[in-house]
Amino acid sequence: MMRTIFLFLSGEPEISTTSIFVAILFFGGVQSLILGILSVYIGTIFKDSKKRPLYIIESSFGFENDKLNN
Repeated sequence: MMRTIFLFLSGEPEISTTSIFVAILFFGGVQSLILGILSVYIGTIFKDSKKRPLYIIESSFGFENDKLNN
């Protein structure tokens, strides 16, 4: 990979098919990185949109029922 990059930068006219593989790996890595960042962002939005409590109280003692039902 480093050889291909060096030959490309030095202006070698015929590098070989290795440069195609390097380009595919590079752009595949960029796509994977962007997809990972996007999935973390969408996951955060999903968690925030639910707005659910962390726990549900089935019953309580010592409190007025009017305040809990409002």
